[in-house]
Amino acid sequence: MLSRAQEARVREVLGDHPPGTIQTYCLEHLAAAAKISPGHLTDLEVFVRSLREHGACQTQYRGICDADAHETDRVVIWGPPAPMAGRPEHGSRAVLKTVDSLMERRTFIGVLSGSLLAAPLAAEAQQAGKIYRIGVLYPGADNSIFRGNFDGFRQALGAAGYVAGRNLAFEVRFGDGHALAPLATELTKLHPDLINAVARPGVLAMHSATSTIPIVALDLESDPVASGFVKTLPRPGGNVTGVFMDFPELAGKWLEIMKMMVPALARVAVLWDPATGSAQLDAARHAAQVLKLSVYPVEARATAELQPALLAALRERPNGMVVLTSPIFNSGRRDIGELAARYCLPTLVPFPGYAADGGLVSYGPDVMTMYAQAATLALKILAGTPPAEIPVERPTRFTLSFTLKTAKALGLTIPPSLLQRADQVIE
Repeated sequence: MLSRAQEARVREVLGDHPPGTIQTYCLEHLAAAAKISPGHLTDLEVFVRSLREHGACQTQYRGICDADAHETDRVVIWGPPAPMAGRPEHGSRAVLKTVDSLMERRTFIGVLSGSLLAAPLAAEAQQAGKIYRIGVLYPGADNSIFRGNFDGFRQALGAAGYVAGRNLAFEVRFGDGHALAPLATELTKLHPDLINAVARPGVLAMHSATSTIPIVALDLESDPVASGFVKTLPRPGGNVTGVFMDFPELAGKWLEIMKMMVPALARVAVLWDPATGSAQLDAARHAAQVLKLSVYPVEARATAELQPALLAALRERPNGMVVLTSPIFNSGRRDIGELAARYCLPTLVPFPGYAADGGLVSYGPDVMTMYAQAATLALKILAGTPPAEIPVERPTRFTLSFTLKTAKALGLTIPPSLLQRADQVIE
């Protein structure tokens, strides 16, 4: 995570250009201009996404970096045009000065507003009397955690006039492992207007089952290009688009946070689901070498395997645990919290609700907001845009939360530098 001073320097760089012009940067040159080390590029990218969401900068894939006039096939970033002489300074600079206060609880509202802007187009596309069908493939359990996150998808569609029980029907299928392939086939036979596929296992199953039905993915684990889901991020070129985190380096940040919270941290259990792929685990192993930590991967492929996995981890005598992303772990995060408390094991989980449920610390993308993002892509499909032409998006909001009561019970003191960065501190 960037410090306040680093964030201020980024804003200053993006706003420092001649009146009436823009100045574009690749991520590396923006970091250099803001005096941010290459080791914090991941943090910088997260912060840029937050600025973009609140109108304080713009980004696009591919372009010219004005810093040295080179062409990049990665993201380029620029601040809004500086005001012309004699014009009042408002808009972009006002946003730059107030973005910190706006970030709190605003991203979901912003994404939902996007669906409201799409509402006229969506309304025109709606056919009188038609019941639209949306399939959902979720590799986890049907519980209140899933339903709470899925409300982001449902509400964004509802804001645009697609209301379940009126002109919209959801066909939701839950399962994991070998059950996903037949469930994916079952959904294709219903001929839905589109399918929302969740997590790498769900996207893989749907991608294998159909090349014609539009798929809106919500995936925290996959590189969509390397996985063959899309040809490029700006132009997917097939029947898949969606919101992909594609951010395995975040696993290193989880280890960094744990080391800051547990000064004696030396041995870390890493809970992972093999069905989601090894990208995050590989990143955690690499970060552990840099941080001089020993990591012990433990597998769980279903909620029922959580307790056996944790007991296996305890045999290695870890003094901390990091949980990687998986819908199984999100659905089972309360079980993880209870087990971590029972065995007095400081644990970080990437899903925001973990701390609210009494867990020690969570840091990761706001999943409900991701569902709302996915809904804006679904609206474009329902309005007639092929998924091949809808750019892939990435999460726009990441939250850091702590539970002080749990920290006290574990004999830990959360450093002030982390508390200052927190989006939520629960007493």
